[in-house]
Amino acid sequence: MFCPPLGSFFQHLSKAVGIVTKSVLTEHLITVASSMTCTGSLHGFNRSGYEATFQSLKVQAPFTKATLSVSVVDFF
Repeated sequence: MFCPPLGSFFQHLSKAVGIVTKSVLTEHLITVASSMTCTGSLHGFNRSGYEATFQSLKVQAPFTKATLSVSVVDFF
């Protein structure tokens, strides 16, 4: 199902989520695990993680970058 590093990460992610909540669909965990490791490195779901992912993939995502760097109050 997974390459060994992703499989190991998926197991850890599944256990961590299981501590916080009752259940999450396996498909959702697979999507999260794939998104966090799509560049071959592990990147978190935070500002620096997104920036590292965008830089590795050589893509620009100005709206995502703006939402991570601007206060929510500034959107209203």
